Amino acid sequence: MKTRYVMQLDLRSRLEQPAHAARNPRLEERELLAHLMLAAYRDAADDEGETIAEALQEVDNVLVSVDRPFIPEASFVIEVDATLASASLISLFRGAPLVTHLMRHPRYKRRGLGTSALLSSANALREQGWNSLSLYVTDSNEPALALYRKLGFQTTSTVTVPTAAGSG
Repeated sequence: MKTRYVMQLDLRSRLEQPAHAARNPRLEERELLAHLMLAAYRDAADDEGETIAEALQEVDNVLVSVDRPFIPEASFVIEVDATLASASLISLFRGAPLVTHLMRHPRYKRRGLGTSALLSSANALREQGWNSLSLYVTDSNEPALALYRKLGFQTTSTVTVPTAAGSG
């Protein structure tokens, strides 16, 4: 079993401006997003040894979900040297915005790209009139927890989820 924190950012509070230029993702970038997802999550707290086919299925689930409608105008990618280096994908979940994925390629660590992608999403949602942004993060994912706390996310609850077979 894994414990995940449910965290929320109050979008009515003052938000930083992103340090890097970001743009909305395009549907034709789904394979690039899947490769970014695999690289970003490899050896991280939620790595379950997914294949590229499974990552592509997850990206497709986010982009076309009926249960969690994708919000393309609040989702962002950041390119470095014509490569997708970071992405923040936002969906509606239970009537409110949710970060479904925040990804940053390990080749671009410590450059503020994940921060910029997430801030771009938060600022866009605020401009659209939303008051909060939520996310789920595994309790053992210390780098992500540190980032979210630095940006002002507060833990609102915890949930326990089963660990996938074959992972620990």
